[in-house]
Amino acid sequence: MLSKIRSVINGYRRNLGGLRSARTIQELRKWFASDVGTPSGFGFNGDVIRTRIVADLFNSVGCTAFIETGTYRAATTVLAKRLLNCKVFSCELSLKSWLFSTIRCLPYSELFIFRADSRSFLRRMGKHLGPEEIPFIYLDAHWYSDLPLQEELDYVATTWAKCVVLVDDYKVPDRPGFKFDRYGDDELCIERFFIDPKNAISGAVTFFPNYDPELETGARCGYVIFICGTQHRLHSDARRFPLNLLRRFD
Repeated sequence: MLSKIRSVINGYRRNLGGLRSARTIQELRKWFASDVGTPSGFGFNGDVIRTRIVADLFNSVGCTAFIETGTYRAATTVLAKRLLNCKVFSCELSLKSWLFSTIRCLPYSELFIFRADSRSFLRRMGKHLGPEEIPFIYLDAHWYSDLPLQEELDYVATTWAKCVVLVDDYKVPDRPGFKFDRYGDDELCIERFFIDPKNAISGAVTFFPNYDPELETGARCGYVIFICGTQHRLHSDARRFPLNLLRRFD
């Protein structure tokens, strides 16, 4: 197990400069093919377009911390730490995955992994992070029959006046090529799980990916982004790559 963790850590020593500097989808895909090769073990589901969108959105909005629910094996956790260079907080309920991720993340400072239910973890973050913080919150803890997503969204919207929220495995309207999760009769979709702008402290705007999922490099999972209280910061950047690959949903 230790040799596997060591090989994973070494794999993350790759240079991310090409990811940050790419100006088109083609350049992103070229960097991924030459410097990464395979989506296995690469964060954000191995999807390089989504990864770049997260990075640019984080910087454009002025986010100060990355919060993740559902660490699993810390692929996204580590990539977020290296790419965003910020404080990273993550939670994992499975003891095996938590132990693996904790060992894997030992080389990184200001990266904290908690073994906790996502709801109690978010409440802890709400007390820990001051009102001046603008967290980027990545919600991916929906593997079990108990689906906490709407509780998470309601808590986030009423706790942080300014934040960005991305929900993974979400149904993208009019883009059937993106995969999404179902839980019994429930789909992860905008009709069922959302942030109501009327309930958010500073309002909320919803965005979906607006590009062909076949262009992605990994699992091609759908996602939704809710931007709370910082929408005005995107006016100029929203017209530039890669944020021009998002569309507002009203």
